[in-house]
Amino acid sequence: MGANKYESYHEHREGALFKKCNTCLNWFEANYNNFEKDKNAKSGLNGKCRTCQRNYNKEQYLKDRENRIKKAYQRILNNRESHLESLKKNNARQKTKEMVRKGGIKYRKSDKYAVWKDKNKDRFIVYSHNHRNHNITKNEWKLCKVYFDESCAYCGLHKNNHYVTRIGKKMLFDLHKEHVVHNGANDLSNCIPSCSACNSEKNTKDIDEWYNESNVKFNQERYSKIIKWLHEDCKLFIEGNFAVNGVVETNPDKVIYIDDQITKVDD
Repeated sequence: MGANKYESYHEHREGALFKKCNTCLNWFEANYNNFEKDKNAKSGLNGKCRTCQRNYNKEQYLKDRENRIKKAYQRILNNRESHLESLKKNNARQKTKEMVRKGGIKYRKSDKYAVWKDKNKDRFIVYSHNHRNHNITKNEWKLCKVYFDESCAYCGLHKNNHYVTRIGKKMLFDLHKEHVVHNGANDLSNCIPSCSACNSEKNTKDIDEWYNESNVKFNQERYSKIIKWLHEDCKLFIEGNFAVNGVVETNPDKVIYIDDQITKVDD
């Protein structure tokens, strides 16, 4: 009886073994692309094709969904520390980071995201303001940091000491591109280097509201340098119009970066 059943669900066609799904009754080539592995089966393959098996698993999950969620939540509560540690390790994996990044890109291109934006216009505006990027080149950013001695323009912390705690570890990060005026321009005229702490503390405040004599990080010399940069010197460092030792150099190919200094290539 067993042999007859096997033969009724398996056929050799053109030198390849084909298997019939016991649910949808369609024939597929007998391999792991079409069937899951089953070590107890004579063919070594599951009786359901992958599509039918997925549908079956989904049905079983939905039948007992609430109970499963409650059990999972209780396991997390009972093992909170090990759960958090497991999350940190998983989130630190490059594969996970890449998966999250690609998932975000895919979601932002979807109709679902467009519907969310339409229903949450106020929230989207706030989010956009809090996640704006500067539209400056790598060379402009490099020259901006050199101008401020490769340090936070507010507190003077050097970039080599700019450690930020991520997933429980201290890691060296580049300085932030700080919007001095929160709702201001996204170019070099509204950009200074800032450490993570100063960037978070200032948040959306005006510079004079936050960076003044009541702030323990305040330094008059650094404040004057920031103002001079915003109103005058930044214009000399916009790409295509660099200032080298006080002289405007309009050819960016002649401007190079050596030993933390801005210099000019000899003709």
